[in-house]
Amino acid sequence: MDPPSPGQHKNHLPLITGIEYDPTPPNAIKLPVPDLLGHHHAPFEHVVSSRRCVREFAAFSETLTGVGDEISDKHLVPIPSGQIHLYELAQLCWAAQGITAPAEPADEFDHAAAAKRAVASSGRLYPLTVYVVANQFGVHGVDPGVYEYLPHSHALHEVSRSTCCLDGERGAGDETVDENEEVAEDDGSNSVFAELIYTSAPPSRQPWASGSNFIMLIVGDAGKTKQHGGLHETFGDDLVSFETGMVAATVQLQAVALGLGATLIAAFDANEASRVVFGDTKHTPGTPRLMLACGVPTGSYRERVGHVRWEDDEEEGEA
Repeated sequence: MDPPSPGQHKNHLPLITGIEYDPTPPNAIKLPVPDLLGHHHAPFEHVVSSRRCVREFAAFSETLTGVGDEISDKHLVPIPSGQIHLYELAQLCWAAQGITAPAEPADEFDHAAAAKRAVASSGRLYPLTVYVVANQFGVHGVDPGVYEYLPHSHALHEVSRSTCCLDGERGAGDETVDENEEVAEDDGSNSVFAELIYTSAPPSRQPWASGSNFIMLIVGDAGKTKQHGGLHETFGDDLVSFETGMVAATVQLQAVALGLGATLIAAFDANEASRVVFGDTKHTPGTPRLMLACGVPTGSYRERVGHVRWEDDEEEGEA
């Protein structure tokens, strides 16, 4: 089912009013601002009725972009219809844990002082951290590897398996960026992406996921919820599981609105997934809870037409 027309060229892209993002950390990727009014999206009811699990993804390749030494103006080169644009990745991350309202003080309902996010969290504690594990050439302009989504700066920070080997514990949502950290160079083998998929339960190990553009990994820290005390301490594990499910549902609906697909992978070895992403360390932002394989569905309207937010290409060219 094709979505309605994406609209006219040069549509206005609304900013999140009232939000002042933190400065983008050094070497992090500043993400395009979210579209709050859905100018290019189908109506909500169409999105809900069109949601499907997707296990066949369109092909993508760097060579299709034509970007090479002989071309200097990258923004003039069309992005392959099977590649995900950076604004699409940004919109999915925002739907998972993006900031929707400025920070508010603690209140009489036992809500902690915090900014509000796209998905509700008991006590306004936000124990989840979103990671993007990019497939090679899967996201335009993003190298293969692991990236942490930083809600307060709306940016992606590349991490290595040594990122969490820090003094002291790190909780979910703590945007700890070590400016002196040396990120391991990718050797072209796309090993982290492949290893993460291989942590899924045998015998099949979800081979279809290898065709996705990226894996969104949701990591949850029940300890952060339990530290709030009271019922949060009693039901901390359940609350984190509930919130993970809400994030998954929101990301799936946002993916459909963009013409993309996001399919859950819940049967995987969490300990092994943690080792793949964070290395052999206890200093992690929590336990891997869920994976979503995200990409452009084969034969979809999105594959035929390509991405529709032209302004982002133009802004990239002006940068």
